[in-house]
Amino acid sequence: MAKPVILTVDDDPDVLQSIERDLRSRYSERYRIMRAASAIEALDVLHRLKTRSDAVALLLADQRMPELDGVGFLSQATELFPNAKRALLTAYADTNAAIEAINSARVHYFLLKPWDPPDQNLYPPLDDMLNEFMDSYHRRTKASSSSALAGLPRPTNSACSSRKPSSLPVGGRRAIQHHRFLSRPAQIRRHHRNFAADDFPRRYKNSAKPTTADIAKKNRPAHPHRR
Repeated sequence: MAKPVILTVDDDPDVLQSIERDLRSRYSERYRIMRAASAIEALDVLHRLKTRSDAVALLLADQRMPELDGVGFLSQATELFPNAKRALLTAYADTNAAIEAINSARVHYFLLKPWDPPDQNLYPPLDDMLNEFMDSYHRRTKASSSSALAGLPRPTNSACSSRKPSSLPVGGRRAIQHHRFLSRPAQIRRHHRNFAADDFPRRYKNSAKPTTADIAKKNRPAHPHRR
């Protein structure tokens, strides 16, 4: 699975290179760091990512850009990736831009330039946004996997379990085994009759209970002593 994307947008090459360097130094192991030099270029990148069904974790855009400013870019980017976190870079405190960004682009965080040192001014808010995104991303992935598994047909134990014996095929090993299983009681009864008629020892047939005279005769010595 491809790593989620962090996309940063700025028309100033020096600022773009600096923010990309700081992002790579901290997040490159878990995210793909991408950059764009304009809002139009960034939208093209997002369309390609959307076509490949890639995930976008964070959009970090400068406010003052030609053709399309940061608020306008984030507003259009939200339609493509509504679950992505959105942050706005600005070099000054612009109250009107902040209000517009909250209302139209639903920006999650504002970052002021310069952000040095990044350990204090850049990474803490980005860490919070990325952690929230990953928690939500894992929940959505797990839910979609469960939905896909729920739509699969359930396996059955045997092809014969839902059919009656009379509807089983006539030929084949399975039909023969099933027929033998059904006829087993009849074979036992027939074997019992044959055993009772032929195999039982004849000396025990019609045997009567020995009498007292028979027992005395059997116990009498063969050559008794004469007195």
